[in-house]
Amino acid sequence: MSSRLPPRSPSSDPYLHTRRLTSRDRLLLSWLAEHYLLSTRQVGKALFPSGRSARLRLTLLHRIEAVDRFVDEAAADSTQYLYALGPLGLRLNRDAYHDPDNPAAKPPRSNRDRADRIVGSRKLRHLLDVNDLDLRRSRR
Repeated sequence: MSSRLPPRSPSSDPYLHTRRLTSRDRLLLSWLAEHYLLSTRQVGKALFPSGRSARLRLTLLHRIEAVDRFVDEAAADSTQYLYALGPLGLRLNRDAYHDPDNPAAKPPRSNRDRADRIVGSRKLRHLLDVNDLDLRRSRR
C-alpha cells in the first residue's frame, strides 16, 4: 500500500513542494499570513466540503511544511489543531505579520519563533474568535 503523502525529508530546494499547492491552498496560506492562525474547524467550514477533506489536506500541507500545527489545549475536542504558517508558507508570504502582542518587535528568526509568539500570545483566544467573524464575512 503506497501513501500519497510525500516523505518528510530535508531538501536542498526550499520550494520543492510549491507545485503541490492548489489555489485553495494558496488562499489558506494568505489567510494564515493575515490572521496568524486558524483552527481545523475554521479552515474546514471556510474552504472544504467536509471536515474529513479539510483534515486530509491540512495533513498534507503540514507534511510539506506549508503549515505548522499545534494541539489546541483549550478546545473541548483534544484533536483540534491550530494552524500557522510553516517554513514554505512563510517563504510564499514574506510580508506576514509577526507578533500579535507587539507589532514593533523585531521579526522572528524562524517560522518556529513566529509560531511560538502566536501560540504563546495572551491574545490567542481573541485571535481565534475574531478570525471566526472575519471568515464568516469573507464567505458572503
